[in-house]
Amino acid sequence: PEPVEKPPQDAVPLDFLTACGMKGFVVHRRVKLFIVLYERTVYSMDSPEDIEPRKLFSFNDATVTLDKPTLTITVTNVTEHAGGPCAPETYKFQSDDMEDAQAWFTAISKIATVVEAED
Repeated sequence: PEPVEKPPQDAVPLDFLTACGMKGFVVHRRVKLFIVLYERTVYSMDSPEDIEPRKLFSFNDATVTLDKPTLTITVTNVTEHAGGPCAPETYKFQSDDMEDAQAWFTAISKIATVVEAED
């Protein structure tokens, strides 16, 4: 069988850390990540100093919710991840505090369909 080539990672804009919609640490799948929301794409990095951000997912018609008791931000109907187009997926992130969770919810809700925050 022929080897399957992975598509190259999208080039990251030079200004993406300064022109991003939001950046900071969250917990995703029990791992603390530094993520950056730039336009409609979420990138993950090992730290703010990481020089090779990785595309985590992109979204167009996603829905975002915030579960206040658990500080969990849920993005559903994601149709593109790092490997390319995919069946609709769900990504969940947890913040360390309510202020941070609300900031992520607000940033993502500017470009996604909003489902009211759940108390």
